[in-house]
Amino acid sequence: MSWLAELKEKINIVDFLIQDGIQLKADGVDRYTSLCPFHTEKTPSFKVSQTFQNYKCFGCGEYGDVIQYYAKRNALDYYTAALMLAEKYGVKVDSKNSEFKKIQTNKELYQLNKDLEDFYRSNFLRLPDNHPAKLQITNRKLSINDRDFGYAPNDNSVINFIKNKGYTIEQMKELGHINEKNNIQQKNRLMFFIRNYMGKTVGFTGRALDSNETNFKYVNSKASSVFNKKVALYNIDEAKMEAKGKEEIYIVEGQFDVIALNQNGYKNVICISGTAFTKEMIREITRCIG
Repeated sequence: MSWLAELKEKINIVDFLIQDGIQLKADGVDRYTSLCPFHTEKTPSFKVSQTFQNYKCFGCGEYGDVIQYYAKRNALDYYTAALMLAEKYGVKVDSKNSEFKKIQTNKELYQLNKDLEDFYRSNFLRLPDNHPAKLQITNRKLSINDRDFGYAPNDNSVINFIKNKGYTIEQMKELGHINEKNNIQQKNRLMFFIRNYMGKTVGFTGRALDSNETNFKYVNSKASSVFNKKVALYNIDEAKMEAKGKEEIYIVEGQFDVIALNQNGYKNVICISGTAFTKEMIREITRCIG
């Protein structure tokens, strides 16, 4: 049995959809129905067969197996979706598979970024209300929350943090969080978290808080094996589903603009974090709304 066949056998599409938040209702023997997750509708037209392990929407025409569902929901191609599900469900893929090896290699780097996000977030939550990082938010009449904001302290505590987590300075350098002169990239900055369409933390944007700051006002993570500046779109993980349902997406200038619109009910909003607008970004956006 191939690893792909083993994967399909291991995942029950009904259980998978329920875990993904789809509210299925019985519609006959081993058949279920729901509102379609791929377009907006009032009358359920999304049908799922437990017998054949597939789905079809009689409204928008989407159909496929559990891998196609996962790919469509997360703007992935079929093969990448299969590899990611194989990693998630413990299905062994040929060790010579270059794409799978890349996923395995990057797994720890993604986790490092996630741990850094938690570090910045916890530092932010401990700040007093009159701290410049929080005033950057409240002075814009925005609400403070722990999803969007973090704080990079003006010291070297991040070094002890990553060492205690079992990471190395070399890994921090690989992600660009520390440069070759062992200087920490982000210090005394309000932090924004850049996630990919799968919701994995791939990088950060730090806004300077010191009015005498001689460096750039905004500093983005350096390019790395998990952060591709040509593709990175801030808030794409949250915007993609509403963008797909409405078949439109708003592109704004910066993170504060995204957060302001989010807090006023507009969820299909992204920004490019101060980098050039690339054809790769256009492709990612098209995949979300197409």
